[in-house]
Amino acid sequence: MSATEQHSAPAEAMPRPVAGAAPAHRAGRAFPIGLRPTLLSAIVGLVLLSSAAIGVCAALLTLSSTRAMIRMAEKGAVGVATDAVQNFFNDGPEITTDLAAAARRGLLSLDDPHLLAGQLAERLRVHPELSWIGYGDVASGRYVGAARWVDGEIVEYVADPAVDGSLPQQTAVAADGTESPPKFRETAPYFVAARPWFKEGLAHSGLHWTAFEKFVTGGYGITCTTAFTAHGATSPTGVFHVDLRLERIAEFLSGIRIGDHGAVFLVDREGNRVVSPKGAHVAAAALAVDSAATAHAEASMAAPQLVSTRNGSYEVAFSPISVEGDLALRLAVAVDHGDITAEVYREGLVD
Repeated sequence: MSATEQHSAPAEAMPRPVAGAAPAHRAGRAFPIGLRPTLLSAIVGLVLLSSAAIGVCAALLTLSSTRAMIRMAEKGAVGVATDAVQNFFNDGPEITTDLAAAARRGLLSLDDPHLLAGQLAERLRVHPELSWIGYGDVASGRYVGAARWVDGEIVEYVADPAVDGSLPQQTAVAADGTESPPKFRETAPYFVAARPWFKEGLAHSGLHWTAFEKFVTGGYGITCTTAFTAHGATSPTGVFHVDLRLERIAEFLSGIRIGDHGAVFLVDREGNRVVSPKGAHVAAAALAVDSAATAHAEASMAAPQLVSTRNGSYEVAFSPISVEGDLALRLAVAVDHGDITAEVYREGLVD
């Protein structure tokens, strides 16, 4: 309001001069009741309202920016993790199908178990994610393979029902070819025909994945199998397999953080966690993923599911992983809502 407006009263409020009467005293010119206090209150109110509006806008802007940054982090993490996980799991199909093709071409020593064990051990040596690699023969019931134990020792392994009742013959072989007794030795007979992976491999034409399980060599993992049929045969001749240990995937996922408390997990077709990262923040995020497991087919990166747990609210989304064979995997991404709003509180924009 201008100075002119403040000091000019409406015409009808001005007293009319009376004849013979003394002029009204200028100092006694009255302002409407409460005008100055009302103006002051209005100005203060506008300032407070403007401040609140600025604060709300800033809070919303910060919240929107933080959410956008977390969305970008989610997409980046999923992209990197997808490539890594696909490369990891595709090693199994690549190796077993390659071995089956080599066997059909006569490039593997299937009739010489000790030579075959050496060939398989070399494959194992150049693939550190593998725990075991081997071949089970249908006709003889013989198993030939190579195992990597938890301390890194590689052991060639032959179990033949026609030799010592299928008690495994085991030899540790160093990278330079030096042979020695293994530090860990299987003491029970090994009958490949009774092994679940072998039965499943024979029952599925081509590539097959077993369930996730604990390996006798240590660690947790999964087995990939490929049935092999020799030329002229009418049924499978044998099954090649590789066991993949999942510790390397767990280490990789442990390095991915989304906000302070977010995490990325690997889940199976039912949404059950099969690989979890490490860290103090993981347990709370894992609870959110477990709570959202039943809706994993619907909760996508574009439409995450809001999950409330005793640890707070999380957004959980699932992203499919394309892996050769009958293995359905997904990445599960859990983001703590507190991480989205934390920046607003840190900036003091919200009390």
